[in-house]
Amino acid sequence: MLNARPDINATSITLVDPGINGYLRSGNTLYKNGFLNGVPVDLHSIGAEEVPYSENETFDVVVMINCIEHTFNAFATLETAYRLLRPRGLFIFQERAVRLSENDQIYHPVRLPLHFYDWWLGLLYDEIYRFRGKHPTLKRFLEGEVYFIGRKNGRKTRN
Repeated sequence: MLNARPDINATSITLVDPGINGYLRSGNTLYKNGFLNGVPVDLHSIGAEEVPYSENETFDVVVMINCIEHTFNAFATLETAYRLLRPRGLFIFQERAVRLSENDQIYHPVRLPLHFYDWWLGLLYDEIYRFRGKHPTLKRFLEGEVYFIGRKNGRKTRN
């Protein structure tokens, strides 16, 4: 993303993923030296739902790509993304919906339907861009997925 938009200047990147240590050991990470494209990277080897509440409204952008299907508490993870964003912050989200009829998959314990994502994203974010469905050249990759970019709109999900 940093390479695609040279007009946008990131001053820091925070990565939250319980698997970070394994990625670092693999040697295949671009951020292994603490930088990504020259931008300092702060690594947190925890699940999103473990991010402290002191981090509320900390980030201008939250990117969540292919995370929910791997988490054990999807709702807490989505709520964390929302609370971490500053007002009018940008949320970039991509997720696939694993069909309930598929065999159990240990790496995909959460199976939320696409209409849930439509509801959740529409409730909390003002849509900038959404793609869901079949792409003429990438049918197999995007079928059953949602790709969304939106701004935090400030509506609350709870009292």
